[in-house]
Amino acid sequence: MIGKISQPLWANQSRTNSQRQLSFGSNYRAYSTRNAKDPYSYSLMETTTCMFRDDISWIALTKFLINHFKKAEKVQILNPACSDGSEAYTLIMMIKELDNKNSQKYLPIKACDIDEEILRAANSGLIKTTKNDRIKIQTNIKDFTKYLKKTNEKLNILNDTLCEKDSAPNNKTLKVTDELKNSVEFKRNDLFNMLRGHKDNANTFLMCRNVLGHLTDREVRRFAELAHKKLDNKSVIVIGDFDRKHTDIEHYLREYNFKNVLRNVYVKDEKSLQFGDILQDYLNDYRVQARTSSF
Repeated sequence: MIGKISQPLWANQSRTNSQRQLSFGSNYRAYSTRNAKDPYSYSLMETTTCMFRDDISWIALTKFLINHFKKAEKVQILNPACSDGSEAYTLIMMIKELDNKNSQKYLPIKACDIDEEILRAANSGLIKTTKNDRIKIQTNIKDFTKYLKKTNEKLNILNDTLCEKDSAPNNKTLKVTDELKNSVEFKRNDLFNMLRGHKDNANTFLMCRNVLGHLTDREVRRFAELAHKKLDNKSVIVIGDFDRKHTDIEHYLREYNFKNVLRNVYVKDEKSLQFGDILQDYLNDYRVQARTSSF
């Protein structure tokens, strides 16, 4: 279904929206943005989200986070392209379930998005769910009522399609408890500006998931370069299957000294890139060029 065109995010920029059903959250919108003053601005962004998105093991990820930063007094969790807050809320719930005693050292999560409408939804303290969403929440969280409550309030989002489906009677708006809502800060910003202004202390956990796949190859490489510059050793980047499928982000992260430790999880390690790895990458590139060249 094609939605109505809404107002542009920035003056003198064009924006077109399209939609389709989400597994969790409010809607799916794709819009193009052009900003000649910022060469690293997104050429295409899509608003999609899902609680307990299954391209990562949230239990394994949270246990890794706890163990990796067990000696840190503070952990800085960044969540650019946060959409309606589903993944930030997912991680907070898992942290509180597995390390509640020390949970405050991870909070608040700093989340941002460039979409003003989806940020309004994130800051509302309300979130839309399907029946399948609520099953996933109950499966992963023993007592989810500590975090999500029933409510008669309705979350209205521009061009929302979730309420237009045949399954609409099974879709419900839930209210986020104060404990959960106060654990994340939602602000308007983009991935690159957030990273440029960040000050690391070898304690950053950057959840940049399923957004890089919407960027150009130049932007993806620029992200890896900027992450290498701004993040210290032992800091972590978490991406998604969509990013790996549609970009060369794995290659770029490896090139800039990030080591893969779990599915979609990378740790900065200046010693991770050895000469043998560089030579092997060169030989692989040479073979590809040899096969595709015409003589």
